[in-house]
Amino acid sequence: MATIKDLAARTGLSTATVSKYLNGFTLKERNALAIREAIAELKYRKNDIARSLKTSKSRAIGVLIPTLENPFYSAITSSIERTLMESGFSTIICSYYSELHAEREKIEFLLNKMVDGIIHFPLNRTVDYDILKQVDGTVPLVLVDRPIEGIECDVVMSDNVGAAFGAVERLIALGHRRIGIILGPDDQYSPALRLEGYRLAHEKHGLAVDPRLVVRGDYSMTSGRDLLFRLLDGENPPTAVFSTNYETTVGAMLGINERGISLPERLSFFGFDDFALSTVFRPRLSVVAQPVRLIGKTSAELLMRRVRGDLADFPLRVSLDAEILVRETIGPVAAE
Repeated sequence: MATIKDLAARTGLSTATVSKYLNGFTLKERNALAIREAIAELKYRKNDIARSLKTSKSRAIGVLIPTLENPFYSAITSSIERTLMESGFSTIICSYYSELHAEREKIEFLLNKMVDGIIHFPLNRTVDYDILKQVDGTVPLVLVDRPIEGIECDVVMSDNVGAAFGAVERLIALGHRRIGIILGPDDQYSPALRLEGYRLAHEKHGLAVDPRLVVRGDYSMTSGRDLLFRLLDGENPPTAVFSTNYETTVGAMLGINERGISLPERLSFFGFDDFALSTVFRPRLSVVAQPVRLIGKTSAELLMRRVRGDLADFPLRVSLDAEILVRETIGPVAAE
């Protein structure tokens, strides 16, 4: 492989001048042209591995997500990558397929790649993340969507309590008093906060929460459909349903279509996340829209500031407001 010394010999310039060019400094045009021509002739390629060993900086950021198939994760990751790219950082994206052992392996993989920092979407907030304790003090770490108990680091997430509160309060304002809520697993962070927002909206308006209207499952379309049917088939069913996850929202809407339920005449329905599929349904879906692009941009910018060492406050927990998009699937309580 050609080296900087080879480029210097071919151009007649010093290795310092060639190095400046390769690191983005502006040179006299004749010198820059000579170096470009030498790079092409010698087929020179920068050795980033050697550079990272010498400087202890790889200019690479690891991004670890549960799955690429979920539009919530992929939209945030796309925003992270674009923000990093605009600042000259490359991105190593790893999916761990929502498997705890794979999550640990991928964290180890990123550390071995000498990334300058890690942005991580953790699977669970209560698992003992021994491997993340190794990250502490080694490279900056930003968690997205939830903190992890025992890990002191920056966190960027949506205001889950406020988002759920806003959606449920819209339904209460329309006269609904029996509002079903579809939640994710009780050992995860976001469902607990969204349930808290649901309860606070009831409390503000002097309404009791019927535990039979609170149902939980996994984050899947099948679960969303089955939980919707459980609510509708129960004694004294709800007049409105709030689904707190994108996959369960899509599954519940498929169930609504399967049963031919007219919205909002027979049932009001509030979903979660405003991705492409939510705009396909008719009538148009009312949703809580998380600020996915802003979450990604904020996570990337926060991590870069940690890498550069220009941020003193630690740790930071950034909570971003979601948007309540009222469209056509909610309305007044249907007449008996």
